Amino acid sequence: MRYSPVKLIYLAALLSLAVQMDIPIAEAQSFNRAAKVETKEAISQKIAPRTQIQGRVKTGPLEIVTAPASGRVQLEAIRIGDIVVKGQKLAEQDSENLQYQLRLLRLRKQETEQNIAQLKADIEFEKQLGLVAQEKLTLLEAKLARAEKLRASQTISSEAFDTTKTAYLAAREQTLLRARTLARLRSENNSASLTARKLLLELEELEADIAKANILTPVAGQIAQLAGANALYMREGEEIARIRTDKGFEVEADIPADYVAFLSSEDIIEAVIETQAQNTRSRSQIIQLKLRAILPTQNSRTSTRPTRFLPLTPLPDLARAENTALTLQIPTKSPQDLVTIPQDALVPLNGGYVVFVAKEGRAEQRIVTLGGTVQDKIVILKGIVAGEAVITKGNEILSDGKEIVDGNSPRKNQSKDQRKDQSKGQSKNQSK
Repeated sequence: MRYSPVKLIYLAALLSLAVQMDIPIAEAQSFNRAAKVETKEAISQKIAPRTQIQGRVKTGPLEIVTAPASGRVQLEAIRIGDIVVKGQKLAEQDSENLQYQLRLLRLRKQETEQNIAQLKADIEFEKQLGLVAQEKLTLLEAKLARAEKLRASQTISSEAFDTTKTAYLAAREQTLLRARTLARLRSENNSASLTARKLLLELEELEADIAKANILTPVAGQIAQLAGANALYMREGEEIARIRTDKGFEVEADIPADYVAFLSSEDIIEAVIETQAQNTRSRSQIIQLKLRAILPTQNSRTSTRPTRFLPLTPLPDLARAENTALTLQIPTKSPQDLVTIPQDALVPLNGGYVVFVAKEGRAEQRIVTLGGTVQDKIVILKGIVAGEAVITKGNEILSDGKEIVDGNSPRKNQSKDQRKDQSKGQSKNQSK
């Protein structure tokens, strides 16, 4: 594109003026032209004023892997920080001692089973002897009854009667002894059966321990702690490793006691974490939380109470570490009507923020007081009222009083002079 000499002189003068007045070049080039912008209406919402409080990520409980029995433990090629999957081999335990104990238990179990078999045979034998003794007692009882009749008629002598009665009492004594022996054998059999059941349980447990000689990770996660040396002799229950899982993450923050009353398990608390992508500037990522518990302790120095929040969605990888810093938006009062605007309407200026409002075709600069965020909107405590049209696009190069054209509504923010010129132009066209 070629410019006439007059236009080139005009542009040079305009750029020179921009340098002298520190006006952005983009604005200088649009000098005397209305800036194209887009606006959105500031709305009133019933929300609670919020303040920013620092929080920190807390990991869930660790899964502890222990030695199933006493013996040397040979670790696999795993180091602290490695990611493991459920069922992955972590270590192998020397099971030689366990195998020896297993052989002894099997011998004891075999011996006990033999004792039980012998006791069952003795019980059966005693039953037969008891039946014979009972039959003998029955015969002697009948003989004694006849002897008593003969004695009454003085048919037999006293010596013969005494002999019959003695034989009867001896048979009765044998019956009682057989019954006692049978009861003793049955008791011994019951005890032996209990011993056999106990040995069976011990065998099953020992076989399970031997099967666990290959020590596997019970969960998927990251190795947080590992035994200090390889081929260690460990006693049963000693710690081999600690595994941190991806579950159980919470966020803890020290909330001022005055704000605790405004927390509710029904509300959603937003937390912000700064993420840094490769070759890009840092950006904020919002994490939604829900109140789980207010711990019953208070810091007497800061008058704060530790409070735990649960993430509503899985935490990003960047936040899955103990004490990762987060910024929480905590309510400081009961819900009230507050003005909110889109975040794009904010323009940083001198350590603060300003917002441009569309007023009769011109941009009006407002210094605002922020009151936190609500989802994708900014709470304005001072400087904007509900219903005003705030500029959300094209506000980067605006200045106070700059003429604008609203891209959402072309005629909405035109100045009176612009509308008058348009009307004149339309009238001329119609007359032609």
